[in-house]
Amino acid sequence: MVNNENPISTIAKGVSLGVLLMLVWFLGVRQSTKTVSSSLEKVTEETILIDGSLKNMQKMMESTTFSIPLGNQEHQIGFMPYQEKVPPGWAQGALPTELYRNSSQITWIGDPYGPRLTGWNQEGKLETSFALPFLRNEAAPDKEIVGYTLTPSGDNGWFVLNNQNKKIYQLDGNGHIIQILSIPLMLSDQRIILTISPFFEVINNQWIFVTLESTKQPFSTLKGFAGGTYLETNWESYFLSSSGEVVGPLPEQTAILPFQGGLISWTYESEALTLQWSSDPHSLSHPQKTWIVRNPVWHYGGMIGTDLENNIYFWADQSIIGCIQTRFNEVRYMELPAEKKMFPVTISPDGEIGYIIANKQFLQVHFMKMMD
Repeated sequence: MVNNENPISTIAKGVSLGVLLMLVWFLGVRQSTKTVSSSLEKVTEETILIDGSLKNMQKMMESTTFSIPLGNQEHQIGFMPYQEKVPPGWAQGALPTELYRNSSQITWIGDPYGPRLTGWNQEGKLETSFALPFLRNEAAPDKEIVGYTLTPSGDNGWFVLNNQNKKIYQLDGNGHIIQILSIPLMLSDQRIILTISPFFEVINNQWIFVTLESTKQPFSTLKGFAGGTYLETNWESYFLSSSGEVVGPLPEQTAILPFQGGLISWTYESEALTLQWSSDPHSLSHPQKTWIVRNPVWHYGGMIGTDLENNIYFWADQSIIGCIQTRFNEVRYMELPAEKKMFPVTISPDGEIGYIIANKQFLQVHFMKMMD
């Protein structure tokens, strides 16, 4: 049979068919690309499940212990119970609330007498100290000091909260003031700050996490009482930056810790401890990683701190500490001496657990670590 079709028409049909095939292939590739892109976005929100049940108690060994005499001399720590007469300049009933150990194995203790910050070596010898004069009570500077708490700035300095004047002081390693952050007395919704929780955290030396008690109603005098009360108060958490930026108020009962160059927020409910990692305060609502610890021992509750080995420590009971080892996705538990009252408790960069036991003559400083 003879083909009477025009050669030009044959070529045109061939070209049209080729274009159609290329178009189908192109659309198929684009559809496939979209699917891959969507799956990659989901992978960034990683969730890890960890069994937190207590299988056995990890054995502990004491790595460092030393005693510091109580008194008002340079090599002593100033502490006196409420029941005893308190000399001028002493903080009545004040037990050192600050205990830290840095990577150089120097143990730092906040001394309520002075006030000052003291650094001790592993033999209990005073290596260095510097005064914190900005913590003296402005109303009675020669008689008492105000409540304060410290947060280390790595190994290179400190952040100190003065709850009286609502300021946070950043100090270098020698105690010199680098900058002062004034917590605004009124926030964006015109709430007036009444109190600042002593527990605050610093993220990458840029953001300060604080919890504030505030009110938007005026002070009201109550009949029959010497003072009065605010009609409505509540606690709210915020992130503040040195540049004046404010992130918050955050959801109720938000709690965070610095971790892996960012921060973790944590909640406990329905027998599960949930920890979510974010790179900065702005990404709290879109965490990049989540750990869910199921059935942990959580009779006491509350986080203690983290170390440089990517471990997260929490209170399981009054004398039991849990350690979430994120590198191995497991939880270990360890028991501290239960017959002695310990305060404060801290975690060193290498994972040692430190605490203080006080009597009327000495502070006993202990650091313990898990045995392999």
